[in-house]
Amino acid sequence: METIFRQLPENIFKPLATPNKQLYSRLLLYLYREVLGDMTGNLPSKRVLIQEIAQYLENWQTEYTLQDDVEDDLAKQDADQRRSSVYRRLVETGWLIEHRDGYRQLVDFNAEARLLLQEIGRIESGQAQSYGSAVINVLSNMESAFGNPEDRSEGISNAARFSGEFLQHIRTVAAAVRKMEELIIKQKDLHNIFESFFDDYVEKYLIRDIKTLHTQNNPFRFKNKIVALVYDLYEDEVKRYRLENAYIKEGRSPDRERASALLFQELRIIETVFENIDQNLRIIENTNLRLQRRISNTVRYMDRVGYAAVDRIKEAIRTVAALPLGMKEEVDVSAPVPLALRPVGIQDLYQKPSPKADIEQRVIRKRKPDPALRAYEAAKREFFKQVMPSKAHIASFLEKALGDSNSVDAKDITIETLDDFVVFQRLRELPYLYGGVFADHYAVEMKEGMYESDWLECRDFTIRRIDISRKQAA
Repeated sequence: METIFRQLPENIFKPLATPNKQLYSRLLLYLYREVLGDMTGNLPSKRVLIQEIAQYLENWQTEYTLQDDVEDDLAKQDADQRRSSVYRRLVETGWLIEHRDGYRQLVDFNAEARLLLQEIGRIESGQAQSYGSAVINVLSNMESAFGNPEDRSEGISNAARFSGEFLQHIRTVAAAVRKMEELIIKQKDLHNIFESFFDDYVEKYLIRDIKTLHTQNNPFRFKNKIVALVYDLYEDEVKRYRLENAYIKEGRSPDRERASALLFQELRIIETVFENIDQNLRIIENTNLRLQRRISNTVRYMDRVGYAAVDRIKEAIRTVAALPLGMKEEVDVSAPVPLALRPVGIQDLYQKPSPKADIEQRVIRKRKPDPALRAYEAAKREFFKQVMPSKAHIASFLEKALGDSNSVDAKDITIETLDDFVVFQRLRELPYLYGGVFADHYAVEMKEGMYESDWLECRDFTIRRIDISRKQAA
């Protein structure tokens, strides 16, 4: 947070902490969207901007009342003083900056203030982002970078950024839906319950966001494709090499090692978001089902809790209680006309539920496992053991390859068996395997050129043993 306040003007939040904060917040958004948001880049002069502020203040006072303010006391000023005070305060607190273009004095937003207003505008307008656009943005950027690594490498960075924003959007919707559930539960009046449900919940969240989860064109149908593209890049050494070159050429990384680390970091963000998104969606869906069930129950029983019916029952009970009759004596309630509804009686009181029938015992026969299925599961376990070498197996292979030397080139590593090949093809990912347990003992130096053998073709590399004592001393 210290870094944020170092970049923002010191007094920028002062107008938003005054009794007239509603005025300043809406005025700033109006200037951001209507006056200083010109797509052509033309900036208004100081005179024009003050006129816009004066017009806004005049419109504001037709609906709202200015509050007493210790610093500028807008409520007691006339129109000319008020517009000058507001303008001066926005300049002094760092929202607006003045500069000259020849003889003209122009006004614009402070650069950091414009970014801050962009986020405030998003909050003020609600959850404008949709699931579909977010997922499509990630997919299109991934496909662009995958198809043209040299010229579209920034697509990976954009996809990682969109993935992070998408995750925050999902979490925001989940939190907002839970908040709306608490608000509806606290309502005591039927009118308020339905108003909160239909006006706030259905219109704001259900129709736009939650309903898209159940449509035929559900945007999450692309989730597996996005994850598959990430795994394809994990496996495609040549394409990653081309992306790393583009990262260096475009100035996003100073050298190949950091370009590789940045690429892996961005790919892992995308992978993590879309492989774990179901949990957040489950929270939204469960809350939505609870809310709909509550409204359905309210509609079902609303006639039974009508205030008129309750008053009539209370009056009837008072009348019967005043009669000079014993507890077991009957009361004549014969009516001169047939009743449209049956009278309320003992049958309408709460009745204990009928006892459930005892569960009959039955013999459960245990089926013998299918020998073919057992053989299949054993073969599958053995296969995963081979393609996912253990830490001990990797360490043993490395020590055998290094011997007494502190480094070994890829071309000098002997591959004798299929198990050796499986370990060899994972060596380029050594710093990231098993949570980075090998990073303190071995370093992988990627080299220019390619390694070729009868087993595979990949980028050339060198494995170096790290002196732990020297590393700790450093």
